[in-house]
Amino acid sequence: MRACHQSANNVILAYGHTCDIKAPTDADLRSLAEGTADAISAVKGTEFKAGSTCELIKNLSGGSSDFAYHVAKAPYAYTIELENDGKGFVVPPDQILASCKNMLAGFRYMLANMKD
Repeated sequence: MRACHQSANNVILAYGHTCDIKAPTDADLRSLAEGTADAISAVKGTEFKAGSTCELIKNLSGGSSDFAYHVAKAPYAYTIELENDGKGFVVPPDQILASCKNMLAGFRYMLANMKD
């Protein structure tokens, strides 16, 4: 499960409600997130970070990726925050193609490196 939105150049994994609890498969989730962030960053040099919501942003009540991982038992659940140049949550039309190229590189990496 992947959710994408415009925000802060992050690949986010479970959990968001606390940094005190790690997902049971945190090492695998984190490794895939870090590789995905590196693949996206390599497209045009924009730095993407990988980590849990509480590590990268703040403690939140938990989002769709937390639900997909913990409740729906999806083996992989991430939120990918698209590149943001400080203009809020809307991708300017002249940046849509670049955002798509970034995400394509990230998705290709994810799909090639997910374990069965």
